[in-house]
Amino acid sequence: MDGRNGPIGLWTPGTDGGTGVDLGRRSLQTWLESLPLSDAGASAGPLVARLAGINRQRAEARERFDALELLRPVAQEIAATLQADSLRPSARGIPLPEAQALQRELSDGYKLVAEAQAGSRSLFQDRILVPTALQRALYHLSERLTCAWRRYDRLPARTWLDIHRIYDYATREGHAATRIKDAMVPGTGETSIEDTYKRILLLALANPYALRPQTLERLQQQLWLWSDSARIQGPYGRDGLFQITLGLDLPPTHRYTDPQPGEDTRILDTTELVQRLERLLSQGEHTASPQPLSGTTLRHLIHAWGEQPVRRFPRAERVLRLEVVLGLSTTHGLLERQETQGRGRGAGTGSGGAGNPVLRRSEIPVRSGDGQPTGTAGRICSTLDVSLGGYCLRWEGDRPPGLQVGEVVALSRPDNPVLSRRWYVGVVRWLQQSRDGALAVGVELLAPGARPLELRRLRQGENAALLKGLLLPELRNVGQPASLLLPGSGYHGGEPIELRREGFTIRVRLHEGIAGSDSYRQFTFEFDAGPPAEGDTLQAFR
Repeated sequence: MDGRNGPIGLWTPGTDGGTGVDLGRRSLQTWLESLPLSDAGASAGPLVARLAGINRQRAEARERFDALELLRPVAQEIAATLQADSLRPSARGIPLPEAQALQRELSDGYKLVAEAQAGSRSLFQDRILVPTALQRALYHLSERLTCAWRRYDRLPARTWLDIHRIYDYATREGHAATRIKDAMVPGTGETSIEDTYKRILLLALANPYALRPQTLERLQQQLWLWSDSARIQGPYGRDGLFQITLGLDLPPTHRYTDPQPGEDTRILDTTELVQRLERLLSQGEHTASPQPLSGTTLRHLIHAWGEQPVRRFPRAERVLRLEVVLGLSTTHGLLERQETQGRGRGAGTGSGGAGNPVLRRSEIPVRSGDGQPTGTAGRICSTLDVSLGGYCLRWEGDRPPGLQVGEVVALSRPDNPVLSRRWYVGVVRWLQQSRDGALAVGVELLAPGARPLELRRLRQGENAALLKGLLLPELRNVGQPASLLLPGSGYHGGEPIELRREGFTIRVRLHEGIAGSDSYRQFTFEFDAGPPAEGDTLQAFR
């Protein structure tokens, strides 16, 4: 029966021997050739069923292992194809039961091999079979986690406990550092249980719910090269920010969450890894990798692996109704329409007033005079909790393509007679599926409003395309000057930019990069030749 029935203590399916699956190599090869492998969707179901049959079949450890090794490359390729297909805009929100099932059956099969061989008392025991099966099981348990992370889904139960028990057993038996050949490991084609385990820990600590699926995939590949720069210590290790509790079905956590370690506690030291990433970032060598990670992602990793998190603002459970608009371009169009309608009603923001020619807190775009939306096509969401720095939103129904980590959003309070006239600008920081199937969306607020503008990158010449951006106000309470939200990436400090609003033009030079993603970059700026003179030009950029 299903359960933890072996010496290692891994969760495995029962082997009743009643499936009648032929585990012979020739039979399996013939069956593989009959699959429509060019159609991943059509091949996935039969392959899951065949793997499940192998796992339920009573068999010798070596025979089961050989059968799994034959099917594994095909199963992994089909799972990867299903994952890639799921990331297309038309497929957003579609679950991936077959991809998860393939990884589940592969991990279960290798766990069965390891448990059977670990419990064998034969004098002729295959000594490399146990560590190899454990490494394979770790690999596919990691894939199960990654499949959930990519879909921002909840993690499968018992997965972390199996991962920890594999590492614990391998360490006690002297298998953890054994080099194991695996064709799925890029580059060298070999790894160890310890390096595979550290790779899983680092993925979990990278806050995968705050990464886009494509970025997570590149990080997966890169960690095969980086995991040797992390160190696992005993329960009382002095170095390291993170701890693992081997007896719990939980991911690694920061040490400050449990300052009293037990004998089953292990410490993960990422100091050397963080220093390595800082060198890569400063020297620009991260772009030379076969799976390059952006500078923004490297900074995210340095922060995730190298700093103790500090929440700037406390969260409080509170239910509010918010209207949410997705995307920098959509937000630009919304604010531009409101300004046009406001001018048509004589609802300008006033004139005059010397000083910094940027938007002030009180001078934010408003809705139409009757307080109604102006064709925003926004989604009404409720909040799960709120803070001064942002919201956790509950998003029900299908997830549109624009709802992704790092996307700019605009938010308003349609039920509030005062705040319904105000649009806040924020960015999606993380996504995660909740227990009832709704999507929890973490939004960080960037500013209490913005001005729409057009911009041109002067280094690209006079014929450079006009792009849509936003001018954000100065945030005096946090000491942040006025800033620009620019579309896309590739901007650099010191770059000259031409800004256009209401028929007026000024030139600025980008100063300090504040934040960014694949969708936007936020920069402070300075005027190229001092602030514009008083008058219409100043008014246009206030």
